[in-house]
Amino acid sequence: MGAAGFAAGSEVSRLGPGKLEREGILVDPPEEILANKLCTLLSRGEVRGLVDVLLLERAGFSVESALSSAATKDGGLTAAQLAWVLSQISVGPDVRVPAGITPAELRVFLEGLVERLLRLAHPSS
Repeated sequence: MGAAGFAAGSEVSRLGPGKLEREGILVDPPEEILANKLCTLLSRGEVRGLVDVLLLERAGFSVESALSSAATKDGGLTAAQLAWVLSQISVGPDVRVPAGITPAELRVFLEGLVERLLRLAHPSS
């Protein structure tokens, strides 16, 4: 298995066209990155992944829009399952958060994201 936990030569489905070129470097489009981040959060809910999702949302890309793409990549990903995994993340006041985001700011984002995902999972509630 490779560093990402995939067998050598295995591929994860891509959402759209290939990578974009930015200053001579090939990068995935933001929508692809967000879908991948949601899959990663489902498998291992970590603060740094949550920060990435927060920053992608601030840049105008929504978790709600990325959910179906993420579910295509990981058949076990549902709004309810992701909400449960995220609800298990603890962001204490002394947690080191990258990108200049405070623990309190990340905690508010996390709580709001869990609520949004639960509404998607149970729209009639």
